[in-house]
Amino acid sequence: MSAAASKVLERVQYHAGRLVTGAAPRTPYTDVLHELGWATLAARRDYQRLVVMYKLISGSVPQHLRPLIPTTRQAQSQLRLHLRNSVDLHIPRCRTNIYKNSFIPYTSRLWNSLPRHITDSPTLTHHF
Repeated sequence: MSAAASKVLERVQYHAGRLVTGAAPRTPYTDVLHELGWATLAARRDYQRLVVMYKLISGSVPQHLRPLIPTTRQAQSQLRLHLRNSVDLHIPRCRTNIYKNSFIPYTSRLWNSLPRHITDSPTLTHHF
Protein backbone atom coordinates (compact mmCIF):
# COMPACT_ATOMS: atom_id res chain seq x y z
CA MET A 1 0.00 0.00 0.00
CA SER A 2 1.35 3.40 -0.88
CA ALA A 3 2.19 5.91 1.84
CA ALA A 4 -0.43 8.31 0.49
CA ALA A 5 -3.20 5.68 0.54
CA SER A 6 -2.17 4.61 4.03
CA LYS A 7 -2.31 8.20 5.24
CA VAL A 8 -5.81 8.65 3.81
CA LEU A 9 -7.03 5.47 5.52
CA GLU A 10 -5.48 6.53 8.85
CA ARG A 11 -7.28 9.87 8.53
CA VAL A 12 -10.60 8.09 7.89
CA GLN A 13 -10.00 5.94 10.98
CA TYR A 14 -9.20 9.08 13.01
CA HIS A 15 -12.41 10.82 11.91
CA ALA A 16 -14.46 7.69 12.62
CA GLY A 17 -12.87 7.46 16.06
CA ARG A 18 -13.61 11.11 16.77
CA LEU A 19 -17.22 10.56 15.70
CA VAL A 20 -17.60 7.53 17.99
CA THR A 21 -15.95 9.16 21.02
CA GLY A 22 -17.29 12.66 20.48
CA ALA A 23 -13.74 14.02 20.76
CA ALA A 24 -12.89 17.61 19.83
CA PRO A 25 -11.45 18.27 16.34
CA ARG A 26 -7.85 18.78 17.54
CA THR A 27 -7.74 15.70 19.78
CA PRO A 28 -4.49 13.79 19.12
CA TYR A 29 -4.87 10.66 17.00
CA THR A 30 -3.15 8.49 19.61
CA ASP A 31 -5.58 9.66 22.32
CA VAL A 32 -8.57 8.72 20.17
CA LEU A 33 -7.11 5.28 19.39
CA HIS A 34 -6.22 4.67 23.04
CA GLU A 35 -9.70 5.58 24.26
CA LEU A 36 -11.27 3.14 21.80
CA GLY A 37 -8.68 0.40 22.28
CA TRP A 38 -7.81 0.52 18.58
CA ALA A 39 -4.38 -0.02 17.06
CA THR A 40 -3.08 1.97 14.12
CA LEU A 41 -3.87 0.50 10.73
CA ALA A 42 -0.15 -0.17 10.13
CA ALA A 43 0.05 -2.16 13.39
CA ARG A 44 -3.07 -4.12 12.45
CA ARG A 45 -1.62 -4.96 9.03
CA ASP A 46 1.63 -6.14 10.66
CA TYR A 47 -0.34 -8.26 13.14
CA GLN A 48 -2.31 -9.96 10.35
CA ARG A 49 0.89 -10.60 8.37
CA LEU A 50 2.44 -12.25 11.43
CA VAL A 51 -0.65 -14.42 11.94
CA VAL A 52 -0.42 -15.66 8.35
CA MET A 53 3.34 -16.27 8.76
CA TYR A 54 2.67 -18.26 11.94
CA LYS A 55 0.16 -20.39 10.03
CA LEU A 56 2.69 -20.94 7.23
CA ILE A 57 5.43 -21.97 9.65
CA SER A 58 3.19 -24.16 11.82
CA GLY A 59 1.89 -26.00 8.74
CA SER A 60 -1.77 -25.05 9.15
CA VAL A 61 -2.14 -23.91 5.54
CA PRO A 62 -3.37 -25.72 2.42
CA GLN A 63 -0.87 -27.89 0.55
CA HIS A 64 -0.54 -25.46 -2.38
CA LEU A 65 0.83 -22.76 -0.03
CA ARG A 66 3.56 -24.95 1.51
CA PRO A 67 6.24 -23.95 -1.05
CA LEU A 68 5.94 -20.35 0.20
CA ILE A 69 7.23 -21.27 3.66
CA PRO A 70 10.55 -19.49 4.18
CA THR A 71 13.51 -21.54 5.34
CA THR A 72 15.48 -20.82 8.51
CA ARG A 73 19.00 -19.47 8.43
CA GLN A 74 20.14 -22.72 10.01
CA ALA A 75 18.74 -24.69 7.06
CA GLN A 76 20.42 -22.26 4.65
CA SER A 77 23.83 -22.71 6.22
CA GLN A 78 26.12 -25.68 5.70
CA LEU A 79 27.76 -24.92 9.04
CA ARG A 80 25.71 -26.05 12.01
CA LEU A 81 26.94 -23.42 14.44
CA HIS A 82 24.74 -22.62 17.39
CA LEU A 83 24.15 -18.96 16.71
CA ARG A 84 21.52 -16.90 18.51
CA ASN A 85 19.68 -16.18 15.27
CA SER A 86 20.20 -19.53 13.56
CA VAL A 87 16.47 -20.30 13.72
CA ASP A 88 15.47 -16.92 12.27
CA LEU A 89 13.80 -16.98 8.89
CA HIS A 90 15.97 -16.47 5.86
CA ILE A 91 15.31 -13.09 4.26
CA PRO A 92 15.68 -13.34 0.50
CA ARG A 93 17.88 -10.86 -1.33
CA CYS A 94 15.73 -8.00 -2.59
CA ARG A 95 16.76 -5.97 -5.60
CA THR A 96 13.70 -3.72 -5.67
CA ASN A 97 11.69 -1.91 -3.00
CA ILE A 98 8.51 -3.47 -4.33
CA TYR A 99 9.85 -6.96 -3.62
CA LYS A 100 11.45 -5.86 -0.34
CA ASN A 101 8.01 -4.75 0.90
CA SER A 102 6.17 -7.82 -0.41
CA PHE A 103 4.84 -10.46 2.00
CA ILE A 104 7.73 -12.92 2.45
CA PRO A 105 10.68 -10.51 2.85
CA TYR A 106 8.76 -7.93 4.90
CA THR A 107 7.08 -10.45 7.20
CA SER A 108 10.27 -12.48 7.61
CA ARG A 109 11.96 -9.33 8.97
CA LEU A 110 8.99 -8.74 11.30
CA TRP A 111 9.06 -12.38 12.42
CA ASN A 112 12.80 -12.29 13.14
CA SER A 113 12.30 -9.20 15.32
CA LEU A 114 9.84 -11.00 17.63
CA PRO A 115 11.05 -12.42 20.96
CA ARG A 116 11.93 -16.12 20.85
CA HIS A 117 9.14 -17.15 23.29
CA ILE A 118 6.59 -15.87 20.77
CA THR A 119 8.07 -17.48 17.66
CA ASP A 120 8.47 -20.81 19.47
CA SER A 121 4.92 -20.78 20.88
CA PRO A 122 2.71 -23.77 20.04
CA THR A 123 -0.39 -21.51 19.75
CA LEU A 124 -1.26 -17.93 18.86
CA THR A 125 -3.20 -17.31 22.07
CA HIS A 126 -2.18 -14.19 24.03
CA HIS A 127 1.12 -13.65 22.26
CA PHE A 128 0.73 -11.04 19.56
